Amino acid sequence: MEKYKSILFFNQIGIDAIDQVGGKNASLGELYNQLNPINVNIPNGFAVTAARHLLFRQKNNLEKSLDDVLNLLGTKKYANLSEIGEKARALILSATIPDEIQAEISTACQSLSTRSDTKDLGVAVQSSATAENLPSASFAGQMESFLNISGESQLIDAVHRCYASLFTYRAIKYPHDMGFAKLDITISVGVRQVVRSDLASSGVAFTSDPSFQNTIIINGSWGLYENFVKGTITSDEWMLFKPTLENPKLNLILKRHCDRKEFTMVYAGKSEETAAEHTIVNTPTTIDKRNQFSLNDKEVIQLSPWCYKIEKHYKKLKDIEWAKDGVNTQLYIVQARPETVHRKDKKQVRKIYKLKEKAILITKGIELGDKIATSKARLLNSPQEGNQLLDREILITNLTNPDWDPIMNKAAAIINNKGGRTSHTEIVARELAVVGCGDATKLIKRGQQITVSCAEGKDGNIYEGELKWEITEQNFSQLPMRDTDLMFILADSDCAFELSNYLNKGVGLMLVAFAISNSIKIHPLALCEPEKVTNKATIDPISELTKGYEDSKQYFIDKMAEAVSIVAAAFYPKDLIVRMSYFYRKGFALECEVMKKVRNEMGFLNVKLMIPFCITVGEGERVLAEIAANKLVRGENGLKLCVMIELPSNVILAGKFASLFDGFSIDSNDLTQLTLRPDRDSASISYLFSEQNPAVKNLIRKTIHAA
Repeated sequence: MEKYKSILFFNQIGIDAIDQVGGKNASLGELYNQLNPINVNIPNGFAVTAARHLLFRQKNNLEKSLDDVLNLLGTKKYANLSEIGEKARALILSATIPDEIQAEISTACQSLSTRSDTKDLGVAVQSSATAENLPSASFAGQMESFLNISGESQLIDAVHRCYASLFTYRAIKYPHDMGFAKLDITISVGVRQVVRSDLASSGVAFTSDPSFQNTIIINGSWGLYENFVKGTITSDEWMLFKPTLENPKLNLILKRHCDRKEFTMVYAGKSEETAAEHTIVNTPTTIDKRNQFSLNDKEVIQLSPWCYKIEKHYKKLKDIEWAKDGVNTQLYIVQARPETVHRKDKKQVRKIYKLKEKAILITKGIELGDKIATSKARLLNSPQEGNQLLDREILITNLTNPDWDPIMNKAAAIINNKGGRTSHTEIVARELAVVGCGDATKLIKRGQQITVSCAEGKDGNIYEGELKWEITEQNFSQLPMRDTDLMFILADSDCAFELSNYLNKGVGLMLVAFAISNSIKIHPLALCEPEKVTNKATIDPISELTKGYEDSKQYFIDKMAEAVSIVAAAFYPKDLIVRMSYFYRKGFALECEVMKKVRNEMGFLNVKLMIPFCITVGEGERVLAEIAANKLVRGENGLKLCVMIELPSNVILAGKFASLFDGFSIDSNDLTQLTLRPDRDSASISYLFSEQNPAVKNLIRKTIHAA
């Protein structure tokens, strides 16, 4: 095994080498040695060890001069943070990389080129602090990285600039916050074969959703990964269900969302001299690319088991960076950090925030967190204006990136025009932030009193004024399970993950009609017979919703399958009973296609079906025949079909209905109305409507007895 003094190749590095090569390089070495053998693609490379960074400082007599500069830092308000950083970096950049270090790096790079069988090798050069990615301290985004570096002079310059990045002003403050001494942190520099994601796509994956650990979230966009760090884009997103990841025959994707991907970051061109001049540029993404997923389903399904293998190897949740090479079209894992954002255990005590009043909605975006805050708005254009932010004000800006870190912890909440669920804001401000608003900096005035609420579902809302709210606590650990099988009635799939934390035996009724309203927003017959839709005011929104689908019926199938599978996954392996709609045959056939996809393609055999408003036994027989004609057969793969008991005739003939179906659901509202006749929505005769009426209770009793 070839080995260079103070240079370690990835095959010589494990996770226990953090003190020599830093957290980032140790992680890459661990991935390369442990995951490559099980078919997870990891690019090869080497690390210039931290010992060489210390030698560089010693040979240039930098210790005392750096210490003198850092002693001038004002540690109460950090008002001179930028100035101190500039002076420290100037000291580093005015020094010289010793000849022996340059020679070692050059020789190692030649060897990497030989191992990679590449003559014109391009490399990525990344800083790796010796405390980076430790459980107690994550330097993610604090140090510099340089991409697509080629040639010896560029490589040496990139290493030099990595050394200087230890003293960016965000990197100076972070060690101070974590309790490290000023010069305790050293830099190892990783040099790995570059992945040409500038010609394809890149992104990040979390091996746990913040609200549900059984899922993997993958985000992607066109071009280089730095757009995720900078928070300049809203990215595509896929959600996958972990328990099915190891079954190659199943469609693993629970949910997919194609977002705007506003910019594509690419290389600007090659400089002959320095890494600093080897620039990257952000170009507006074309409309066609915005409307196209940055990975296809096959690639997502290839990537997700890799993420799961990494989580299982480390036995902890991971934050994973991936990249697709536009030259060889291969996917690669280029980093795996400890996941420090999402909860690790099911919450036993939950604080529930709820607004007690409403006001004018100013704007809304993607919620990050589940809390509420009110304060004055502070609009800032850049981190350099950070000293204007007063404690517990609400920070409003176009986007945040690692440069904002020293400022953000002063804010009561953060509002960004841009960004998504995996942007940098999400990493550092998970408790309360709203991103992707689009227009917050235009609509919110400086000094305006506002209330930020992330406690109202998937949207983060910003209201005018100072609103009141209440906080209640629910201790799940003290709730006993009753003898009765407690099951939810569910209308909104967005609530499924949160509700699954409560004691339950599954979902007794999911209402398809509400899922159509919430997720699809188009009547199914308008998708089955589009030629009959002639009103332009209706055609335009349908065209916008079904954008990218050649067959609009497939839009219904995919979106409805997402809504049902999210709930099926949240409560898996407990039952989910889905109540079909009242639509005519063509609409009903679409629903059957959905259920076939959810059960047979996605593997959710815990999904059962409920037929509503079945007036006669003959109608029950016909609907079972219709379901079978759509290739859903009662009893096949455990498929159970239930029926709603809503009419007195259902009760009178309950024995015959029981011979056709596997179960009953008693709709006491309809049963009461159709027994006693009063309209339950009529205020003038509401006193006559009572489910406690002896006649209604007797019908319920008879139904249970027949069942």
